[in-house]
Amino acid sequence: MRILSLVVLCTMACGRLGFENRLETDGAIDGVPDALQGDCWAVWKTGAPRFSTPVPVAELALPDKQGNPWLAPDGRTLYFDSGTGDTEIFRTTRAARDMPFGTPEQITELTSAVEDTSFSMTADNTLAVISSSRGGASGFDLFQTQRAGVGAVFDPVDATPFGNVTSSENEFDSFLTPDGLRLYYAQSAPTGQVIQTTSRQQRSDVFRLPQRLMGTGTFAVEADPKLDLHELVLVFSANIPLQLFAAVRGVSDQDFGTPFALTDLAGPGHDADPAFSPDGCELFWISDRGGDRDLYHANVIP
Repeated sequence: MRILSLVVLCTMACGRLGFENRLETDGAIDGVPDALQGDCWAVWKTGAPRFSTPVPVAELALPDKQGNPWLAPDGRTLYFDSGTGDTEIFRTTRAARDMPFGTPEQITELTSAVEDTSFSMTADNTLAVISSSRGGASGFDLFQTQRAGVGAVFDPVDATPFGNVTSSENEFDSFLTPDGLRLYYAQSAPTGQVIQTTSRQQRSDVFRLPQRLMGTGTFAVEADPKLDLHELVLVFSANIPLQLFAAVRGVSDQDFGTPFALTDLAGPGHDADPAFSPDGCELFWISDRGGDRDLYHANVIP
């Protein structure tokens, strides 16, 4: 969650380059087993779901501010960033959905002297994207890193795949699809903050020139895009103070429909940085309703 400007945006629709039409089907999606896909997505597609009462993730209530949770496809490993001034990326695990998370560990190989945020990764747990201010004058930029497998150390980050994406503005709130071929992110600009998307043919390629995500642009400030495995359900934050919204579409080359607010999750202040469980039945996000910026959790009511 990064909000650096607030100016009225003009609503616009853009084409979509390099995105195949991804109809909702049965079976594995981008390497994520069918068993993890669940059936809560049908609830999302009928409008704003009902949620259980939001509760803080008490075992992860660190003294520093938290942000940008991302839940791995196993539904047990949670990545998030934490810090005040020098934000870094942490990882924690739980044995099962109804069990508490363990003590967070900092991912030291991704740590720098500046801010590192917005971790997301492919379904095979080998390729990740982060946002970092280590780029210098251009502010926050996107970086890619790889590792041999679960438990291995991540390689040094690389900005090369984002040669067509990096700009004089800030790029943050990155969300990488499970196959590693599509990327959604937020970009600040003199005209406001927008959600962008880009794609590539294979993982070794550079990402194409980005475009505005079709169907977004309703709000002056939009951030934190997260999508389901089929890229048909979008959850994001918007407005000042930030609130959680969702939008849906029938197939992935269409515009998203009119956003709807997730009113069951609304607090008195900021609610942002949403993260789905793979089955769409859990939602994690960041809220300041408790006086600090902490992780919260709620379940979809079928």
